[in-house]
Amino acid sequence: MSARAQYRSFSRFEFTSMVLAISLGLVGLAMAGPAMLTTDQIKKTIVGNTLSGVSKGGLEWAEYYLPNGLIAGLWGGDKYQGNWSVKDGMWCFDYSGTDDDGCRTIVAEGDRVFYYTAYGMPDGEARLAVGNPNNLAPVRAVGSLINKTYVGGIAIGGYDPVAYFTRNKAEKGSKEYAYDWLGATWYFVSAKHRDLFAADAIKYAPQYGGNCSAQIARGDVAAVSPEAWRIVDGKLYLIFSKRYLAEWEQDSRSYIAKADAQWERIKVSLAQ
Repeated sequence: MSARAQYRSFSRFEFTSMVLAISLGLVGLAMAGPAMLTTDQIKKTIVGNTLSGVSKGGLEWAEYYLPNGLIAGLWGGDKYQGNWSVKDGMWCFDYSGTDDDGCRTIVAEGDRVFYYTAYGMPDGEARLAVGNPNNLAPVRAVGSLINKTYVGGIAIGGYDPVAYFTRNKAEKGSKEYAYDWLGATWYFVSAKHRDLFAADAIKYAPQYGGNCSAQIARGDVAAVSPEAWRIVDGKLYLIFSKRYLAEWEQDSRSYIAKADAQWERIKVSLAQ
């Protein structure tokens, strides 16, 4: 699966159009020619700042590069996460096995960043913005058995876990019908659904604490789209995005088997 961080089926560097120019005033970014940035220049230029653009498919994307090596991204409304590093003057990306993984040399001209392959071939461009104007944050669900990556400590974005079973659809719950379980607050569409969950939470709760089933199979955690879901053998599985649900479904049994094995280790670290 193209994950998220990680979860994209297109190459992030095949950009055909850019977002509107951002007036920046960055010091030292204007280059007097196509000179590739050095390792130190890459870090000073990009780390702590945001790159953005428009994908080949016409969807806007943005990535904020945290000093600790994480990438907090947003593509077409979907959050994802990756890792960055700088090696021998190359800007490297790791999205857990996607087509976007790899290293590029870069040139910065004002508020534009141009990518080149290791062989010097042009490989795309992006806009550079100071800081984190999109307020992007990593999507890891750290320190909790339940995915509470949404504001307020609400499980799976406030969606009703029982509705997947009784109504065969993803449906937003209400704080009027709330129930606390495993350190998270769960919302439901009705008192009946709330009571069903309270009586048998294990039956209705999504697998792996509501984290992305595909990413758990890879040994990591990631946020989900509550509307990207499937019930398999009476168990609810959530995926990062609708776009990648089809890929998971092609080999769901294998993903589930791997995720079951990985979850035993992951849930111990999340509970610490």
